[in-house]
Amino acid sequence: MKKGCTGGILLVDKERDSSSHEVVSLVRRVLGGRKGLKVGHAGTLDPFATGLLLVMVGQATKLSRYLTGEDKTYRAVMKLGEATDSLDLTGKVIRRVKKPLPSREEIEAVSKKFTGIIEQTPPMYSA
Repeated sequence: MKKGCTGGILLVDKERDSSSHEVVSLVRRVLGGRKGLKVGHAGTLDPFATGLLLVMVGQATKLSRYLTGEDKTYRAVMKLGEATDSLDLTGKVIRRVKKPLPSREEIEAVSKKFTGIIEQTPPMYSA
């Protein structure tokens, strides 16, 4: 970081199979690993998730509390007909169902249940 710069927010397009912690560590190393330099993020993404990770550096880490409560948008890709022991793509397949694929209308009707504010119980395996 340049002398005199007190911090900033980096918009990182996090790749699959890297953790939010690994991204923060990389940013810290790239910025010279200065002792006392604060680097953090505004919310963990699962290692297999991709997307925008806000990384705050220096004085900007104080903004984290204002950013973590904001609304988020998710897009998902689903593999229909399989269930895993971990409830995600990393688990062992424990059940397969061979049924005709649902129509677009049926998928949209079910997806409405996942829109808005949802009270969710985290799975056993979770970031």
